[in-house]
Amino acid sequence: MILQLSGIGKRFSDMVVIPDLAFSVEEGEFVGVIGPNGAGKTTLFALIAGSLRCDCGDVRLDGRSITQLSANARCRAGIGRTFQIPQPFHGMSVFENLVVAAAFGTGRSEGDVYVRCVDLLDQCALADKANRTAGSLTLLDRKRLELARALATGPRVLLLDEVAGGLTEHECKALVELIRTIRRGGVSIIWIEHVVHALTAVVDRLLVLHGGTPVAKRRELVKRFQEDELTPFFVLSLKAGGTGLNLTAASHVIHYDRWWNPAVENQATDRAFRIGQQRNVLVHKFICRGTIEDRIDQLIEAKQQLVKDVLEGGAELLLTEMSDRELLDLVKLDVHAAQEN
Repeated sequence: MILQLSGIGKRFSDMVVIPDLAFSVEEGEFVGVIGPNGAGKTTLFALIAGSLRCDCGDVRLDGRSITQLSANARCRAGIGRTFQIPQPFHGMSVFENLVVAAAFGTGRSEGDVYVRCVDLLDQCALADKANRTAGSLTLLDRKRLELARALATGPRVLLLDEVAGGLTEHECKALVELIRTIRRGGVSIIWIEHVVHALTAVVDRLLVLHGGTPVAKRRELVKRFQEDELTPFFVLSLKAGGTGLNLTAASHVIHYDRWWNPAVENQATDRAFRIGQQRNVLVHKFICRGTIEDRIDQLIEAKQQLVKDVLEGGAELLLTEMSDRELLDLVKLDVHAAQEN
């Protein structure tokens, strides 16, 4: 048994994200992790990798407790991790990114890791891009680089966090083949993924996370809210996913921040507007001035107003007359503008 989690838990204030979780991974095993948004999947990886500390429980690597070790110590002990959004050094070359990861993860000198990095370039189909800056890569190649950097640290357990997200079907198949190759090297893998068909093509078994509230308990809470007038409110996470959350007893929905994707943000509102709703539901959105959420809100409102201006009065013809650049400027959400003071 290479990795063992015993009764680990994590909460943020009063919200339990991971309650008393226990599971293990055998040497060379491939485990998939699925669950709705907000179920604690990425938090689980943070607890294993050490970027978050467990509130309770124990994490063991090859029989040795690593619960009290820092993230960098766990990396050198054999825990490698990728992130949902690739995080390379954008101004450095692909090869330099691998050298940094390999030297840090193994504790060896720069010269001693060159051969390993060249091998990873070949394995991850990046050899022809070795001297390109990481910031110039396509999404698929950034995903490949993210994998290669994690492998460069010499992991015994590799944590993959939604590496197929945002890829086309063809790109997804190419990535799955790369992951199959990595597995043949003997490393144990845990993969979080929403692209379930990609996941089930390679894993040995699935672990399903449902968040801090068990499904049976969720039904009980929904029933109480729907039927008991003395239950005044129902708290949902930002990404309120899952089935059975039909909250038609609500007369108000309150959002306390904005999210980059309004479709995700409005899932909580959607719970109130279900079949059987006979009330006039008021939706309130509270935003703290001067915060990043405030600037996101302004950007979204500006884009929505622009769409309204373009599409009203038969102006849809303007879309066909726009250049590619004008169309891209129309629909993009400028992250840098949102972060400016």
